[in-house]
Amino acid sequence: MKTESTNSKTIRQAEAYKNKLCEFDFVFYLLIFNDIFLNTEILYNVLQKKTIDIQMCISNISICERALHDMRNDANFLSYMKKAEIETGKGPHNITTQINTRFSNMSALKFLALADSCQFAKFQKIFPSDSLKSLMDTYGNYFNDNVLRNDKMGVTIYVALGLAISIVQLSWCQISDLS
Repeated sequence: MKTESTNSKTIRQAEAYKNKLCEFDFVFYLLIFNDIFLNTEILYNVLQKKTIDIQMCISNISICERALHDMRNDANFLSYMKKAEIETGKGPHNITTQINTRFSNMSALKFLALADSCQFAKFQKIFPSDSLKSLMDTYGNYFNDNVLRNDKMGVTIYVALGLAISIVQLSWCQISDLS
């Protein structure tokens, strides 16, 4: 009986490892590190020789640096992503889902322009109504639009802005807790 439970536990663990090895992120990083190690292995072998030719070492270091630098571009990144998608049959859904979740409502944060202290003098001449509208659209249930528009000193709007920024920070913390 104990053997059956041990076998079933071993099978579940093996299945979990297999699933992990088939995940997009794992395969994506595996492909990248494979290419990195192919380049660095050549350099490693040159540097580990008993007789060292300094010029050859310098040349190989330079070649390795160039190869690694050339890997860092959009075309290579997309190539690794495509290869990982082919290998796994899956795409980078976790990455794109997180980006979409975190930045889906950025247009609602236009009101943060009101916090730009370098623009305060300009705001007294030409007030950014679109930023105030963004604040009211997003957090209007917390503030009185007429009070904010008629506040000549700007104190009320900056207090309101501070409260809105606190609400944004709190909601970002909640999103981070979900991921």
